[in-house]
Amino acid sequence: MPYTTTNPPTFAKNLPKGAISLCVAAFNAVVRDGGDEDTARKACWNNVKNKYHKVGDKWVRKEEEMTMEQLTETLFSPLQLTEQDEQGYYHAALLCTRGDYVNGNNRVYPMAVWEREVPRVKDLITQGRFIGLADHPSGGFFGAGASILNTVIKFDDLRIEGREVWGDVTIIPTTKGKDVIEIAKAGVQIGASTRGRGSLTRPEEGYTDPDGVTHQDVGVVDVDSYSFDGVDLVLQPSVEDAGMYHFEQLNDEDIEQLQGVLFAEIEERVTEPFKAKVSELEELLEAAGEESAVMEVESESLRERLAETESQLETVSSLRDTLEASLNEANAQLRASNDRNAALTHLLEKVKGEKFSALLIEELKECATPAEVDEQFDTAMTTVTALVAGAPPPAGKTIIDPQRTDLNSDHEERQYEADHGGEELTEEEKAQAKRNKLIRVRAGVDMY
Repeated sequence: MPYTTTNPPTFAKNLPKGAISLCVAAFNAVVRDGGDEDTARKACWNNVKNKYHKVGDKWVRKEEEMTMEQLTETLFSPLQLTEQDEQGYYHAALLCTRGDYVNGNNRVYPMAVWEREVPRVKDLITQGRFIGLADHPSGGFFGAGASILNTVIKFDDLRIEGREVWGDVTIIPTTKGKDVIEIAKAGVQIGASTRGRGSLTRPEEGYTDPDGVTHQDVGVVDVDSYSFDGVDLVLQPSVEDAGMYHFEQLNDEDIEQLQGVLFAEIEERVTEPFKAKVSELEELLEAAGEESAVMEVESESLRERLAETESQLETVSSLRDTLEASLNEANAQLRASNDRNAALTHLLEKVKGEKFSALLIEELKECATPAEVDEQFDTAMTTVTALVAGAPPPAGKTIIDPQRTDLNSDHEERQYEADHGGEELTEEEKAQAKRNKLIRVRAGVDMY
């Protein structure tokens, strides 16, 4: 017998209606095709898991996966003043919210939410830190509107009564707190609105409240994800009858106590963090100054060392230039000396066996290179031969009369000058005369 949505397999009875339909269809199809129950059960769960997944202990459609969002819940009731002294502080009883009932936002807060969250905020209440604002802040609890100046109530107690959450609050006479009192005096109804963050689910079968009424397309707040942030005073309700019911004037001792709490909270939230930040910035600035001074000293030292290094580099560069010039000069002299030595060695080899070798050496000893010896050798040979034979010297050569051999003394030189019309010989002519004499002697022309 096939299963139906009203009579599904035992393992599928706690699934959402849509998931039961998927399970029944898959299970019946496998059995109809001859499959066994184990195969049918696997097909059933595969079909369900394609469309649903488990969140906590509930199966939820994947397209309805929960996301965290800002959630507000507003109750509405008249605010009744019990004291008329505008200078005092006032206590009031505040109906904050109800559990398990659908509110004006078509949303349900299960009582399990408040049974967990109310005890959680007790420590904040004891510390004087669970407060309420005039209207919700625009950016969440610590958003743009969450200024200390927007604070109008401080919670003295928070409790659960049946399916309702009540709070005992103190009206704080800030500028907006005084405005709340005056608004209440004028008979304007003020609402109480819870503020928190959490996720929603929307049961396919709808939601049935404690009175047995079923509501469709209702958002049910997820118990595990919800976080209660505070209660604010507003003018637009989502739950009827929520708001302030009565006030009591505080005495001077209560006022001083509240002022102490407020000043302590201001010190904790504003002054101390600010002081700590200023101190941190001062330390950073001081450290930066010290580091800058150290860097300046190091920079000056580096500049001095750089200047000294540059001076040394200039000295080294100048010395290098001097040494390079001296080296070049020495190399040139060495090359010249080597060339002269080579020229003399070549000359000695070249005049070997020559009749007038001594005269040739005398004639060519000033040659600087072997090549120059070779270039002038033939001309020197012609010159020496002519001198020895008494023939006219080659062009450019000047010799004294070879028949004159009286040039051995100054007297003889003066006599020679007289014979030539009294003209004084130049130093070059004197040297040439002596040289000619030497040549003649070496050649055997003059024997003395």
